[in-house]
Amino acid sequence: MRGYKSMFVILLLLTLTGCWSRYEVQNLNYATALGIDYQNDQYILYVQLLDFSTVAKLEGQQKAEQPPVWVGKGEGSSFTEAANDLYITSQQRLNFGQISAILFSERMLQANKVGEVLELINRYREIRYLSWMFSTSEPIEDIFLATPFFRLSPKASILHNPEQNFRQRSILTPIRLQQFVLDSNEKSRTSFIPELSIRKGQWKESHKPKELLTYSGIHVYDRNNYYGRIDLQELSGLPWLNSHTVRLPLELFADEKLAAIIVAEKPKFEVIPNVQSDKAFFDIRVKVKA
Repeated sequence: MRGYKSMFVILLLLTLTGCWSRYEVQNLNYATALGIDYQNDQYILYVQLLDFSTVAKLEGQQKAEQPPVWVGKGEGSSFTEAANDLYITSQQRLNFGQISAILFSERMLQANKVGEVLELINRYREIRYLSWMFSTSEPIEDIFLATPFFRLSPKASILHNPEQNFRQRSILTPIRLQQFVLDSNEKSRTSFIPELSIRKGQWKESHKPKELLTYSGIHVYDRNNYYGRIDLQELSGLPWLNSHTVRLPLELFADEKLAAIIVAEKPKFEVIPNVQSDKAFFDIRVKVKA
């Protein structure tokens, strides 16, 4: 009787599939950022790869070298075809589950291809809607290759971690893909994408100029319609009407001379509409702690 039971258990073990379809961590390439450009009726897909062993910074240790940043480029008549073009030379399987930033070029926005790209991105179930959304008028490859201070990984830059910068200077609210989709599909709201650019010369590393990411404006996009770009200097009123604003500098002038600079925190605003002769006017009241 025991022999039959033993044979029965062995047969059951043989029917177990195990983990035949699993992939070892070291056999995957992890994409951390995705950039999409559009030129000459062709989609140009950029993928940023990082070595996650270099992302963590140990206390008391200084990296001797800048962690390597890999940027791949694929082209095709569609987003999927551009991705397949990347797979041709990808030495290992590409994993899109770690993408934390998506970057659109100004050319792609002007071509009104955002809706089409978002529909295709939605088919890649690995890409999460919590990714940060950005736009740029500069080469996407340059944005992906920009690195922060102290030879840290790009994961510490505005591209992947914009909240830290926003808490100190709340000029532009970082937008997640989820929020952008919600705003762009809402008739009563207008969505925008923060624009990133590279600033040179403000910081130096051992007398060598350092290229760093900065905000330079926004691109306004609503319901598959591109309305244009607004420069950062023209957006001085935007943070005061944002309930998420944390900290904002305010310059006070007397007789056209700078009298003081104060720091305003957590503004509370009220918009009062007033319609006169078929024209709408708005009174805005802002209250802040400074």
